[in-house]
Amino acid sequence: MDLLASWRAVLGDVGTPAPAVDWPAVESRLGTALPADYRVLAENYPALSIDGFMGVFHVVSEKDDESDLREFAERTLGYWRALRADLPDAVPHPLYPESGGLLPWGVTDNNDFLCWLTNGEPDEWPVVVTTVHEWWTYEGTMLSFLSGILRREIVCPVLTEDFPGEDYEVTAD
Repeated sequence: MDLLASWRAVLGDVGTPAPAVDWPAVESRLGTALPADYRVLAENYPALSIDGFMGVFHVVSEKDDESDLREFAERTLGYWRALRADLPDAVPHPLYPESGGLLPWGVTDNNDFLCWLTNGEPDEWPVVVTTVHEWWTYEGTMLSFLSGILRREIVCPVLTEDFPGEDYEVTAD
């Protein structure tokens, strides 16, 4: 199954087209390429809300900065840098753009953060989920992580036990 078919099997159709993505400009602005599964997601879906609980950010925001990946990442990383300055052991990973640093791509209503750990090539980046008090790493792609979570094949101890609901809904954010 190709990446788009895999995303559609998990997310369905949200009825809102994705904004056009100028990948050279995005990568220049971010300072990195992004994983292929995320690129396919961004080319075919807007920013998403999953079950009214989890937000997945898009590299292009047409509505506001609230759903823009770069803006969200910069705010989150700034917060974590300040936290690390006060409590050096609070954040156990480097922070992007440091080598192998965390790069946030989503958040939940409980302020659980979903990130890539930018070790190696983008398609090899594991997913890290954190409350900042608790850290959990999934050694797989964003697509396999979200697919596993939504199909309840993966249990992430950081996320609430009732997510997702049996009939979860994915909507444009």
